[in-house]
Amino acid sequence: MESLFVRVLTLSLTGSAVLLPLLLLAPRLRGRYAAGTLSVLWLVLALRMALPVPLSLPWTAVTVDVSALSSVTAPEGRPLPLLELAAWVWLAGGLALVGYQGAAYLLARRRLLRGAQPGTEEERAQLAALAAELGLRRTPRLLRTGEADAPLVVGLGRPVLLLPGRPLPADEREVVLLHELTHLRRHDLAHKALLFVPCAVHWFNPLVWWMAREAGRTLELCCDARVVRGRDEAFRRRYGTALLHLAAGGRGPVLS
Repeated sequence: MESLFVRVLTLSLTGSAVLLPLLLLAPRLRGRYAAGTLSVLWLVLALRMALPVPLSLPWTAVTVDVSALSSVTAPEGRPLPLLELAAWVWLAGGLALVGYQGAAYLLARRRLLRGAQPGTEEERAQLAALAAELGLRRTPRLLRTGEADAPLVVGLGRPVLLLPGRPLPADEREVVLLHELTHLRRHDLAHKALLFVPCAVHWFNPLVWWMAREAGRTLELCCDARVVRGRDEAFRRRYGTALLHLAAGGRGPVLS
């Protein structure tokens, strides 16, 4: 356990040396590089941070001396294994975070689906047509719920597309469905689940959480770019207006 914790700690320190300048420059990077390029960058960094395995480098970026933590003598003369204690605290924190997020997701999903009603026949037909247009092999279930302030997709294995209780104008509904279906087409829910892994491993490092938030923002930009690709100016204006109108809905639960 101690050796794994030392690898995680070393990776967290060396990774922070890369993450900090990139995150500080993120606004400039968004203006200079395509969202797809930045999405790949954050994904590579997330994968690296999620795997605390040693890599052979020609030079050492950060050296961590843990000898002082391996055994400190308490006032009574009893050895106090601080490194072992820190390793167990790290493991308990990670497991607690996973349990908390899992419970939060299940409760949020239950709340959203409780009392949800199937969409109208017109909405389901429009959803099926758009799903076929995007090449989706399976059309998600469409429900309407008063518990959702904005449209969202929930779930990895069997995703559900939820619309808010209030009816949406036909033009706005089309771009909303396209946006949510494009998330499914791009497997963005799986991408978000992967982004959570380094957060669970490095839960004590705020830069990793910052990276996950920036990566999530980039996923939305990639989705928007995919939706409007090849569309005319009128569609882009309608799409942007719908996004601005629905942006006040707030954040959804994890894996949504």
